[in-house]
Amino acid sequence: MLRAAGGLAFAVLALAGASPAARDATPRIVDGVASGDVSARSAVVWARATRATTMHAELLSRGRVVARGKAKTRIDATAQVRFTRLRPATRYTYRVWFGIRRRFVQGGSFRTPPSAAQRPRPLTLVLGADVGGQTRCRNAADGGYRIFEQLTRVHPDGLIANGDFVYADNVCPAAGAQWQNIPGDFASDLDVDWNDVPVTRQAVFGHWRYNRADPYLQALLRTTPVYAQWDDHEVANDFGGPWTYLNASTQGRTGYPNLVAVGREAFFAYWPISTRSPRVYRSFRLGKDAALFLLDDRSYRARNDEPDSPQKSMLGRAQLRWLENGLARSTATWKLVSTDVPLFIPTCNASGCDSFASGGTTTGFERELLSLLRFLDTHRVRNVVFLTTDVHFAETLRAQVDVNGDGRPLVFHELIDGPLSAIALQVATPDADVAGVPVKLDSLYAEGGIFTFEVVRVARLGSVPHLVAEVRGADGAVRPGSTLDLSGR
Repeated sequence: MLRAAGGLAFAVLALAGASPAARDATPRIVDGVASGDVSARSAVVWARATRATTMHAELLSRGRVVARGKAKTRIDATAQVRFTRLRPATRYTYRVWFGIRRRFVQGGSFRTPPSAAQRPRPLTLVLGADVGGQTRCRNAADGGYRIFEQLTRVHPDGLIANGDFVYADNVCPAAGAQWQNIPGDFASDLDVDWNDVPVTRQAVFGHWRYNRADPYLQALLRTTPVYAQWDDHEVANDFGGPWTYLNASTQGRTGYPNLVAVGREAFFAYWPISTRSPRVYRSFRLGKDAALFLLDDRSYRARNDEPDSPQKSMLGRAQLRWLENGLARSTATWKLVSTDVPLFIPTCNASGCDSFASGGTTTGFERELLSLLRFLDTHRVRNVVFLTTDVHFAETLRAQVDVNGDGRPLVFHELIDGPLSAIALQVATPDADVAGVPVKLDSLYAEGGIFTFEVVRVARLGSVPHLVAEVRGADGAVRPGSTLDLSGR
């Protein structure tokens, strides 16, 4: 029979009359297919098999095969193929199968962005995070995370998966907090022995298998390339990668580095991320008018409970320098910086602040944020928009600060949204002081208590590049008052 996916029809052999043993002997695709890290010249195609084998992938343009690749499955029978020498501004389809014989084929599509030198074309990105948290898991009545259907209907050019696409430190019982869940057969990774690596892997990877089995997420990923980063719940709430223990309440537990290693292993196994640069922070030029910078706020951070100081860092020296240089050198009109913790919303507790903002405490990472803002102000980097989730409500902030005192304030925006499917919180008060320097903050829109995602469009009105952002709810409707239209003059 013929099945269409991403605009491409391909043959799928149903193995009519084959015995159950014969069917089981043929490796199949589970969890659908995905593409990611798509640039003007390259892309990654991902899939997972029922067992260890070889993944085969074909790339097509206008119905003609233009490239082939294969890769051995690795962690949890996942595999990916990176295609290079692609044509900018081109729609590609791809098809994937496992094993020697071409059976059980699945496929998808993506469009490469134009190069910076080409004529600009409209760009649409969707941003989301927080999936399956606080027992808001796959809704049994809806058949899963139905909000992803609304993201698909936007027909985006890319999904920014900002983090917390699993809650490895939560569970998914049948009776959820707001609805009946499709139950997940896995433990919280906080309830296992971290010294027992196989058991820890079983808990963490079980969360990924559960969420990636969602049909709505699979449909989105078939036609939408993903730019993925992680936040804390891929490992544990408010974690830091270099630490020797999680927090004061678990200081006596051993094996914490194993937990971090397993969480990182699962993240890279389940997202299509370029193997040429196996790190979370990376950047992509998305045409003449947009550049995307993905940050890693977890792998290099000092302990949250340390007092703030010029030496305390969330990003690490190398990543901060990479970000500053990338923003200063970028010729893109809009510089989109996706950070998985907010700039101005404090998230602090007895274990310190997980955010840049300190909320009036002695912890936080404000001095590092101030250093970044001083750099942007001094180098007059314009049209920077920070894309943020983590706090489980939506807000649009306009910030103005004259860090270097030259009388010309730096103006930028922070767009906060979420959650997709986790506890929805009320709006918190932003912190308008960064290490003693006052910031003029204007809240242009704020709303809590609902599931949301962000839509960001970059397009030209005449010769003027605009960025239009809007927050949408679980029904796909634009939230009243959430639309922001910025001119790139």
